[in-house]
Amino acid sequence: MLEEALDAFVNNDLETGKLLLRDYANANVGFETLGEQLHKSPKSLMRMLSVEGNPRVDNLFAVVSQLKAREGVSLSVRASAGPR
Repeated sequence: MLEEALDAFVNNDLETGKLLLRDYANANVGFETLGEQLHKSPKSLMRMLSVEGNPRVDNLFAVVSQLKAREGVSLSVRASAGPR
């Protein structure tokens, strides 16, 4: 689900990306723990990742970075050889 969230972000679907990231964080870490790790209010994180949320990019990347580190995964973006 983390990969799907990031794929949505890269493909300009912020709303879906936020909701997938929210579901992933809630199911795998919990907002209390994530909030402690990021020194943010759990309610603030939940709002940020809601449909109406408008997260700053630094906050969004901090969430992604924390979840990525927790899972021990490395993610990268590559260009595909699409039509020109």
